[in-house]
Amino acid sequence: MNTTTMKDLFEDSRDRLGIGQMTGKSGLMREINRVKAQRYIEREGFWNRLLPEAIFIITPACLSELASTPAKKREDILQNIISSHIPCLAIAETGSPPDFLVYFSEVNNIPFFTSVYDEFLLESRLIALLREKINHIVLIHGVFINVYGSGIIITGDSGIGKTTCGLKLVERGHIWIADDAVEVEKRNGNVLYGRGHGLTGHLIEIKGVGVVRAKEFLGAKAVSDETAIRIIVEFEKASSNSETEIGRATGKNIMGVQLPFIKIPVFSHGALMAGNVESVVRNFP
Repeated sequence: MNTTTMKDLFEDSRDRLGIGQMTGKSGLMREINRVKAQRYIEREGFWNRLLPEAIFIITPACLSELASTPAKKREDILQNIISSHIPCLAIAETGSPPDFLVYFSEVNNIPFFTSVYDEFLLESRLIALLREKINHIVLIHGVFINVYGSGIIITGDSGIGKTTCGLKLVERGHIWIADDAVEVEKRNGNVLYGRGHGLTGHLIEIKGVGVVRAKEFLGAKAVSDETAIRIIVEFEKASSNSETEIGRATGKNIMGVQLPFIKIPVFSHGALMAGNVESVVRNFP
């Protein structure tokens, strides 16, 4: 089972999590191996239903409840947090934590931070960060195609033509992998593989058609479940029809793996961009 420490989890993630103040730093070497986060919900008996080993998100409503709760009852609640082996506490939409939580964090070596984000965004980002650090998995918004045997993720703004280009590439004999959300997994230390994400991983949303199953729409031979990722390209709107030159390759770091990253100006319909994507693959060493 993969593990990480709270220190590794928060390293280089302050902006991503909107972290303000942090206490309980003596507990940063705690190990965590569960992709779990739980936010407070106002309902009877909640404090007896804490998820074991989950990062706990304290909402503004929860903070108000704790602050107004009699000391003995509050002590029982905090004891539940300890007995549930909560590895970390986070307060959403708060810059300054109350003294009793700072004291609790320090005494019990439980890392604790405030965040500028609301509980929903904070929960989403924590889950994504845990998946990245523990399961070595991230999500990239884009279309994933195997072109000449190389996995190419096409990224860019919504509506710029990523799916249309991907479908045109399949018409030209290439292999479809995923639409919209590409789940990227690091294996063997430094190899990235991509596949469709979750229950929607085998679906394609096509303008004017709707949502279709990839294998039924394209044919089973034109679709593959996953492949290694070689290049990431980004479609960006060209400022004029004369701006047609493909950008020079730079690098994009994904979970410590450096991939070639190339910008392609879009000045026409997405279907006409298929040749440019093929050109990138053919000309890349």
